[in-house]
Amino acid sequence: MSEANSFSPLEQSYLNFDQIRPLEPGGTDANFYVDLGSRSVEELRFDLIREAGRNMKILFSGHQGCGKSTLLNYLTATPEISNAFLIVKYSIQDLLDPNDLDYIDILLSMALKAYEAAERAGVGVSASLRDRAQRLAKQLQGLIEEEDTEAAGRSGNVGAEGSVGVPSWLEWISVKFFARYQLEFETRKKIREHFSPHLTDLIATLNAFLREVRLNLREKRQILLLIDDTDKIPLAKSLEVFGENGLHLAKPECCVVYVVDMALVCSGRFRAIVKTIGKEVILPNLRLTDVHGQRDDTADRDCTLLRQVVRSRLVRPEDIEPEALDDAITMSGGVMRELMSLMAKSVRNACLLKKNKVTRDDVARAVIATRNEYTLYADHVEMLKKVLHDPYWYPETGVEDPQSPFLELLHTLALLEYRNGEDKWRQPHPVLRRLLERPRVEQP
Repeated sequence: MSEANSFSPLEQSYLNFDQIRPLEPGGTDANFYVDLGSRSVEELRFDLIREAGRNMKILFSGHQGCGKSTLLNYLTATPEISNAFLIVKYSIQDLLDPNDLDYIDILLSMALKAYEAAERAGVGVSASLRDRAQRLAKQLQGLIEEEDTEAAGRSGNVGAEGSVGVPSWLEWISVKFFARYQLEFETRKKIREHFSPHLTDLIATLNAFLREVRLNLREKRQILLLIDDTDKIPLAKSLEVFGENGLHLAKPECCVVYVVDMALVCSGRFRAIVKTIGKEVILPNLRLTDVHGQRDDTADRDCTLLRQVVRSRLVRPEDIEPEALDDAITMSGGVMRELMSLMAKSVRNACLLKKNKVTRDDVARAVIATRNEYTLYADHVEMLKKVLHDPYWYPETGVEDPQSPFLELLHTLALLEYRNGEDKWRQPHPVLRRLLERPRVEQP
């Protein structure tokens, strides 16, 4: 008997909740997918199809963990999109360092991944474009070898890379270059210093790749670059990349979807960022109450969808009490990853106590564990209490500052925003509500 088969049904359910990753059509976890009927996805499809010829750039946002990556995976698998575009989808977490991201990193990754996708898709590429791509690869190799030489002078001998040739350069880019670029700050610094004064040349090379690939797409009309997980970068970096350098990210001659964090959307700079880059599409959280805390038809529909999401991952749907399931959904705030995390903790609590089903006590313990993961300072608590009293409250100043407590709360999901076809409003994460309502303890 395999190890997985020796697990109880509840233990197997725990694995289904604990291994959180974006779902893909035809993937091993595709049976977990529940169509949420999101209007935002329809907006994204509408804009891409009808404005493909305008090299549309879209900032696709929503709270971290709300399901953006999964929805992009399913959107690009639809015939309407897959037949119209050569899709180049990648995550910056696989290629770059989210904690140290620069706009030059993104532009360089776009050029290399677009060319790689064209080659692997069998799109006809001219000899001159291959030569240009190889020259870029050799240029990158030269910069890395130069850094190796300097490193050898600082700390001993460092072996140099072998020469990049055809067709080995694609393998070198995929296997060696991005591995070093992601891990080594000095390598990133060297390459950024080289391209910063030659940014026009880098963008010209990127667009030369894109133009020729597009001319050879045959039935497809355009290239679509989907750059995922740029919402994982620190807010200060996000404002630098998209705010201070958004003009450069608008220049690639293809359609691009950049995934950005909700804290960036709520910053005072976002309107200007959108005007510089293109359009915004926001994926809102599922709304579990109205702004007054009451259940309405929309809330009932969203709760029903989330029950389906949970039951799709339970080996036996009867392994959770209905009231416990409702508690977990309520405490998730309508954020998909928060629901998965609460369910994983709740199921584990039940397993550790040798129970055969999840009860409300198990969910309550999971809520406490989640609450304890937050570190809230006095200014954070003060803001959350203001929002608790007035869901439409917004700071009068400071929202341009990446150190803004308000933006930090949005970035960490301590504060959740809702904009389901109505005026946007906010609420503290439900797991924090009891902390905020707790009477203040006076110091002796």
